[in-house]
Amino acid sequence: MSGTLHALAGRVDLDTVPPVKNWVPAKGIDPALKAPDLAGQLVDPDLTPYRRRKWIVGGTEAAVWTGTFIGLNQAWYADYPRSSFHFFNDWAEWQQMDKGGHFWTSYQLSRLSGGLWKWAGLKDKKAAIIGGVTGVAYMSVIEILDGFSSEWGFSMGDMTMNISGASLFTLQEVFLKKQTVQIKLSYVPFGYPPDLKQRSND
Repeated sequence: MSGTLHALAGRVDLDTVPPVKNWVPAKGIDPALKAPDLAGQLVDPDLTPYRRRKWIVGGTEAAVWTGTFIGLNQAWYADYPRSSFHFFNDWAEWQQMDKGGHFWTSYQLSRLSGGLWKWAGLKDKKAAIIGGVTGVAYMSVIEILDGFSSEWGFSMGDMTMNISGASLFTLQEVFLKKQTVQIKLSYVPFGYPPDLKQRSND
């Protein structure tokens, strides 16, 4: 193949050939080289390490999602009675701390996933969109299991926060190209009285 390309280079003025779209230079090749110097050295992007990285990221995220679903089901939900799928309105519960947790977690998971897809070679916009979808999909594990538990139920409030957190990341990446607004948490230890400590375990 390389010999064929070099032979063609002798009959064609490669300086006049339009650039190859999305070409990736082979390892060790200077991407600034002119076309004649690149004859026989162009590499299909799908044959570069980025293809392997896409499989690694996609496989890892699928495995984490599946493992989380199985792990939560066995470690937590198995101790409570099951029911048919149902909804539960918990907007007024837990002083909105639960909603804040869903928002923050979805934002951070989307940010992590988006960064991984960038590492895998996707363009910024596509990586951000897939990252946001991944964040919502991962957090949906909890709502699906809640929906089949008699103790809780599928919460539209939680899903709203999941989508909002992922959207905050994705929209900033797509339109601002950076995370101007970032969601952070802080923790300050506090000595609760004995009666509140007992209630925290209920």
